[in-house]
Parts: sequence; structure tokens; C-alpha cells
Amino acid sequence: MSFIWFKYLLFLIACHNSILSQSSFRYGVASGDPKPNAIILWTKITPNTTDSIIYGSYQLSTNRSFKENTKQIPFATNSSKNYCVKVDASNLTPNTWYYYRFIYKNDTSIIGRTKTAPNTNQKQVNFAVVSCSNYEHGYFNVYESITKANNVEAIIHLGDYIYEMPTGVYSANMLDRKTFPPYEILTLTDYRDRYAHYRKDQQLQQLHQNFPFINIWDDHEIANDSYKNGASNHDSTEGDYLERLKHAKQAYYEWMPIREKEHSHLYRKLTYGDNINLLFLDTRIDGRDKQSSRKKRYRTDSTRRLIGDKQFNWIKNNVSRDSNTWNIFAQQVMITPFKVAGVTANPDQWDGYLYEKNRLIDYLVNQQIKNIVVLTGDLHSAWVNDIPLKKYKARNGKNSLGVEFITPSITSSRGIPIPAWSVKLFNKHVKYLELKKHGYINFSISPEEIQANFNYVSTILSKDWTLINGPSFYMSKGTSNIERMKENIYIKTTNPPLVNY
Repeated sequence: MSFIWFKYLLFLIACHNSILSQSSFRYGVASGDPKPNAIILWTKITPNTTDSIIYGSYQLSTNRSFKENTKQIPFATNSSKNYCVKVDASNLTPNTWYYYRFIYKNDTSIIGRTKTAPNTNQKQVNFAVVSCSNYEHGYFNVYESITKANNVEAIIHLGDYIYEMPTGVYSANMLDRKTFPPYEILTLTDYRDRYAHYRKDQQLQQLHQNFPFINIWDDHEIANDSYKNGASNHDSTEGDYLERLKHAKQAYYEWMPIREKEHSHLYRKLTYGDNINLLFLDTRIDGRDKQSSRKKRYRTDSTRRLIGDKQFNWIKNNVSRDSNTWNIFAQQVMITPFKVAGVTANPDQWDGYLYEKNRLIDYLVNQQIKNIVVLTGDLHSAWVNDIPLKKYKARNGKNSLGVEFITPSITSSRGIPIPAWSVKLFNKHVKYLELKKHGYINFSISPEEIQANFNYVSTILSKDWTLINGPSFYMSKGTSNIERMKENIYIKTTNPPLVNY
């Protein structure tokens, strides 16, 4: 190639990048909260106008080329929504992959891929379970590994999707991973800008582009160690906490592909077929009282709540009593006990709210609720636990309520600062513990058993990473304790090819 042609090629590449940066759809596309006949489709428009209301359309098809079976439906958004577009596409076919894109004036978004939930039992349903994705702690290589594997139907994100802190605080101090705004976010504009900064990340954009998300928040979407009327990372110099909480919630609902019209709260139920009951709990904001000390009198106080009476009653009304149905609780903080030398190690989790924890467990036991699995985030480490009841036998798992899987972080570090062996020494119900690696859980549900494969990436400090297969665990339907597989069994799938930029 001559030098002139080489310069011309560089000019074309620069023009292409310039066009992308000027696109009305700079933050990609996303989908979420799949039902058998409906799914949320999302995008964010950067309009070239000052109009408060703008109009466009979206296309939805079972055909990647949009040449057949294509719907084109108008939408409107406005400045009060930050020009985010969120539509509830309905009258869809269950258990079906769809392709979608948005159109605004003469501009068209990238193509997204998504899938509706099944309405009948399937041989196998696969999810990726993730949490704790701090932009400043490293690259989102875990997100990229999930996209490349292309073997799940949806992403279950258990919270800490963003972090509220300023640049350089809770950070790996990487030169090219500085968050924006550079200060701690407090206002609606701040929270919107932080989501926008995260959603410019290509690894995150491509995951959203190819899979529906089911999101629940934790604390960093608002402020560290938050509760219903305060947070440890909020003081009087930062204004009214409830005003900050209102801003954080509004930005979250604008930027996340979640269904919000049906509820005044984020906890909700989704079903996959007639034997998978997914209950997404809010253990952080809706009913939580302020965290107390480790002293027993505070932890056993019958007036203190983690989820609150309203959510507790909702659980009672939505948990399945069918012995053939999996009851999957997706939530933020560990429900199994965690003690060191007999002392409660973390009062921020269910251990700090023993009255309500015991109330929930007693209800599940007394009502003979079966096939209980808890998916948890928050701890920046990987755990597999039996959920011990009285007279629990660690040797064979007898008298376990169910099992809990805690997913490792995407990037966030500073997990449990003690050796893994010491945790297991004082907590015999802990069957697996990994405190250093970053990754996710490949979570598979069949009518007969659930299976959890732990997958890790070799590094988050470089984009030159490799996948590390961790151990695999399973629980058979009708049992209540965890078993370890002899080898990591790769989850097979028939997903269509990925869509990319």
C-alpha cells in the first residue's frame, strides 16, 4: 500500500470514529425484564435539538436483517427523562430470540439481540450472575467473557452496577479508568452523568447489546451502606439524603432496562416456564433500618427490619408452594451466618437483622417451601453455602434450608480481608470460598437440578485476559444441600450468533 493510500485509509477511519462520536445513540441499546410475551427495550438519545419532546421509532424482528416479521412502532421521549427511551414491547412469542434497533430522524442505532422468557418447562435455562462493577478498579473483562461465551439467556445483575465515589477513592488508580464526574455524585445530573460514563464502556455496551438484563440495586447506586433514610457515605454537608435517594432512583429507572410501571418498588417476580420462580428482593433500601453494631441486643431487636413488613408479606404471597418449582431468591447481602471466633463479622448482612432473618426462615420452614436457592452479590468474593437450620450437619448437609451462591465481583476489590481457611474453620456450612478472583456464576436450571459453574478472568488490569474455569456445584430437586461436581461441566447452548458493532 502506498503512503498516499495509507493516509487516505487513516482519514476514513478518523471520519468513521467522528461519525460514531456524533451518533444520536452513543450509549448503545439494552433490554431487560423478560416475560414470555413482553420485554423492555432501551436506548438513550443525544438529540441535535433543544426540543423538550422528541419522536422516533423502533423495529423488532425475529430476523436479524429485519427483512421479514418486522414491527415498526413509534415512541416519544423528553428532557425530563434525560431523553432515555424505554418501551415495553408486547405481544411477543415465548422463548424466542428477537432483534431490535431504534430510529431517530436519519440516525439508526446498533442492532440489539434479546430473548423472551419461556412459558413452559425447558430442559435447561442458563443465566450469568454478576455484581459489583466498579469502573475505576479495572476493565470489564468479565462482561466480555460472558459475551464471548454466548451461552446464557439473561444476565442477573445483583447490584453495585455503578459506584458513587469520586475519582481516586476506592480505585486501582489506572490512568485510563477515571470515573466521571470526578467528584462524589449527589444530584440528578451527577447520577445521570455517572451512568452515561459507565455505558460508554464498550465491554458493557456489548453485553447489554446481546442479552437481556434483570437488575436489582445494592448500595452504591445510591451511597455506600445505604438504608431507607440514610447511608454511612452521606453526611449533613451533602444535603438531604432523601433528596439524594430520589435523584439516584430516578437516574436508575431512566438508565436500567427494567419494568417500573407495575410497582412502586423494585422488588418483583419473574417466571421462566412454570417451574422457575425468580424473586428479586430489595434488601438495601425499601425497608432497611440503619445498620447496628455487632452487639446481640441490636441484632435481635424485634423492631428492626431489613426488608420490611410489606416486602415480607409480598414474599409470602409470591413464593411457590409447588414441590416441583424452583424458588430462586436474587438479592444483595449474605443470608447464611458469617462468624469469626463466634462473633458476627458483618452486621450489614442478614446477620445484623436476626429477628427478620429468623422470621423469614421460620416461615419457609413452617410452610414447607422447597427447592430454595439464594443468589447474592455485595461481598466481592465467591461463596457456596448451605443455609444451616438448627441441628445442621456439615458432613452430609442434613437440616439445610437450601443453598446460597455468592457471585464474585466484576472488578471491585477489597473483599473479605481474612484467610479463606479461617472463614471455613468457623463456618462449617461454607463449602467453597474464593476471596481474590474476579468473575461470575454460570447458573443453569433444569427441571431436575440447578448447577453453578464459577468462571474467572486472569486479570482486570489489562485487556489481555484468559478465562479460568472454577469448580462446579449442583443441587438436586427435592434436596436442600449443595454437592460439588468432580469436574467443571461446560454448559452447552444453541444461542444464535452474537450481534456486534
